[in-house]
Amino acid sequence: MKKRALWLLLPLVIAGLYGSLFLHYGQAPTVVRQIHVAVPKRLIVTATNADIVVTTTQAKKVLVTESANVAYTPQTIHNGAVTQGRSQVSWVQHFFPTRVQLKVAIPRTYSGRLVIHSASGAVMVRDSHSGAMRISTQSGAISGNLSAKRLQVRAASGAVTLAVAGVSADSTVTTQSGAVDLHLTNLRQVSVDARSASGAVKLSGMSTRRFSEHHWHGGQAESPLLAVQTQSGAIKVR
Repeated sequence: MKKRALWLLLPLVIAGLYGSLFLHYGQAPTVVRQIHVAVPKRLIVTATNADIVVTTTQAKKVLVTESANVAYTPQTIHNGAVTQGRSQVSWVQHFFPTRVQLKVAIPRTYSGRLVIHSASGAVMVRDSHSGAMRISTQSGAISGNLSAKRLQVRAASGAVTLAVAGVSADSTVTTQSGAVDLHLTNLRQVSVDARSASGAVKLSGMSTRRFSEHHWHGGQAESPLLAVQTQSGAIKVR
């Protein structure tokens, strides 16, 4: 009888132990470093397993904030390259979520080139402006709202959900596996060529021409071209 009671108590003991460890190792990220850097003509933000958040600031310099819930050693920032630092995970922390965030606030008047890449992590862009913007992920979603004259977005595995303004040059949005949902504020000033190998295509708010079930063209032919393509995923442009 006593042995049976002990076996019944064992799951409660394990759950309590896991909960205690989670409170210690699974907490939200805390700020490791916050630093201002000079505004470069080309700003490159690169991460391996961190989520990247790009916002704007009223300041005249770029503000970089790095947060983590594991041991983290920041990298030196030079020549406009902001690279995720090195995170160190103990054997216990492998049982809990590792959370690393790289947040970059750029001046609202920035007109240079912005390059963002995450190998394994999401990218969120909030009210960001640049002359040209390139965003890519290997595994992670891309979302937010932005303004750029030229835009290049590529997600190998992840959805793309963006509100886009200011496009005035040929641009591209592509995914290997993930849906694309675009809201264009200057819809009448661009033409859209949307095709999906496997997924529905829907263009709204513009004159359209259907080439096939998965290939549609919209807008005026003489306008800058926004090419949207997916291998596996629906496309919606409005």
